[in-house]
Amino acid sequence: MAERRRSVGMTLAAILSMFFGAMLAIGNTTEVVRGETFNGLSVSTPMAILGLAGAAFSVMLFAGGVGTWQVRPYGRILSMAAAVAMIILNVAAAVLFDFPLVFTALGSLYPVILLIAFNSWRWKEAFSAAGPRRDVPMM
Repeated sequence: MAERRRSVGMTLAAILSMFFGAMLAIGNTTEVVRGETFNGLSVSTPMAILGLAGAAFSVMLFAGGVGTWQVRPYGRILSMAAAVAMIILNVAAAVLFDFPLVFTALGSLYPVILLIAFNSWRWKEAFSAAGPRRDVPMM
């Protein structure tokens, strides 16, 4: 198997995914356990369900960050699945709980960037099971 090389962009995505994944998992779980959001709102049952789902997808994002660091196919798969799930959760929260659109957009920004990056041909090639082609320079 060919050597897998991690680009600067992949390194940044890995670090950010592990950081955001850990922080969001801790934050979502803390709000559900406390029964109150960080800005003082009471957590309803539907909000708790979304919070726990968000925590689970945040753990998936963290694991995707680890796989991205290692340039493994599972890193790409988990990262993209977590990104899609987080966008869906952000939209659901905006619709169900009347969250401001700006928070939905900001909360979806990083997942959209991940989807764009992981669907670029260079990243697809780097994360393929066969490994990257030697004649394609990594950026």
